[in-house]
Amino acid sequence: MLFILSHGGMNTLVAGQHTAADGAIRAAGLQNAMQGFDHYRAMSQEGVAASQADLVVISADGLKGMGGEAGLWKLPGLAQTPAGRHKQLLTIDDMALLGFGPRTPQAIIALRNKAEQLP
Repeated sequence: MLFILSHGGMNTLVAGQHTAADGAIRAAGLQNAMQGFDHYRAMSQEGVAASQADLVVISADGLKGMGGEAGLWKLPGLAQTPAGRHKQLLTIDDMALLGFGPRTPQAIIALRNKAEQLP
């Protein structure tokens, strides 16, 4: 599972280990595709392709800022992942998932449910 953080005017980032996104992914019983580094990092074609992510998770605002799904799937390296080949995407409310507030459990369940539906 690959969490992409993208807000208008900033570089597209991926969530590494020891991030709120990584914590939410692990809480769902899943594995963050980006291993070997902490924090958020700029997205690289090689890193994303090597991750072999089966699912991309991004906020609705982030997806909109990229021009929708068509823009997302054009990100470097994403087409070489199972998620890119099968267009596996979960759009979430990033504050619900990353804020660890009262809506977080529902967001974590949504992660788990989507992962269980993967081919």
